[in-house]
Amino acid sequence: MIILNKFLDVNQKCYQGGKTALHCAVTSGNTEVIKILATHPKLVWNEKDERGFPPIFYAARDEKSEMLEAFLPYSDIDWNMSFGRAGLPLPYLIMNWRQHAIEDGDFFLAEEYLKKMNVLLNAPLSSWNDATFARPHDEDDERGKTVLVRALEVEEMESLVVIFKNPHLIYDIKTAKSSSLIKLDFVTKCIDRIKIENEKTGINFSDSFNFLSELYNSIEASARVKTEEIDGGAYNHIVMLNTELGSDDCINVLSKLLCK
Repeated sequence: MIILNKFLDVNQKCYQGGKTALHCAVTSGNTEVIKILATHPKLVWNEKDERGFPPIFYAARDEKSEMLEAFLPYSDIDWNMSFGRAGLPLPYLIMNWRQHAIEDGDFFLAEEYLKKMNVLLNAPLSSWNDATFARPHDEDDERGKTVLVRALEVEEMESLVVIFKNPHLIYDIKTAKSSSLIKLDFVTKCIDRIKIENEKTGINFSDSFNFLSELYNSIEASARVKTEEIDGGAYNHIVMLNTELGSDDCINVLSKLLCK
């Protein structure tokens, strides 16, 4: 009826929630209705509801990855849109939702989110490289963290494998190096996993490997410098003070740090 009646507005919003017919089609999981609405020449794909979310947001949020796939053939969709007050890009949101699903023990939902990340590889999407969570105290680098850096920080290996498959990914080594949350042992695991993926799929992961290798060397060098600082500075100074104060507590703490 909406398609055939020229007096009806295909983008009309309902009274509660401000959702359009396209919003309703997505939230009800009806891909056939999405295809029917797509034939209307005046359909606005990026119309937002009262919460500020377009239909694509709900396609990314809800459990079935088929909803997100239903949007791929249509060129009028803004795949680079940011969502919410934090202005999070779609890949970043999906990876965060996956992380929460894993923490909640809902591995079925976590797997669905992983499928959605794979779907996004086929979308005309540049927001893999969009930075968020800007750090105002970081004078040298006003950019925030990309989905790649965030995945490294939360040690989300499966998401990282998908991210590394993106041929348009920008490897932001400066931001990655500045993160204190990325662990050396996890970078090592990533390098091993990328080697396995390369042999298994035949995909060229050379850029990913170079990025991880540089990141590994940076973290390893930083850790070595910190150990030398403890060894050459604080430790010797505390030993000297110990002769005056007669306390072994500080020496024990620094010894443990050196062992680590």
